[in-house]
Amino acid sequence: MMIGPANIGFVLSPYMAIALFSLGGFAHQTISVLFNTPSADLFDSREVGTVSGFAGMAARTGGLGFSLLVGALLDLVGAAALIVLIGGERQAG
Repeated sequence: MMIGPANIGFVLSPYMAIALFSLGGFAHQTISVLFNTPSADLFDSREVGTVSGFAGMAARTGGLGFSLLVGALLDLVGAAALIVLIGGERQAG
C-alpha cells in the first residue's frame, strides 16, 4: 500500500494525490496497530504500556540509526552515488 504515496508525483489530479497520500497514512496506521496488538495478548495488563513504550523507543532508535547511516554515507560517497544506491537514476547532462 505504500507504493501509492510514491506515485503522487505522477498523477495530475489533486484529488488523486490526496487519495494516494491517504492510502499511505492508512497503511502506516494499520502496521502500527498490528505491531502493538501482540503486546496486549502476550503481556499482563500492567505491563502493556511499558512494552508498547519500549517498542516505540526501539522503532525511533532504528529510525535515528538509519538517518545517521545515510548521513555518513552521504559524506563518504556523495549524493549522486547514494541516489543510485537507493534505486534512483542519474540524469544525463
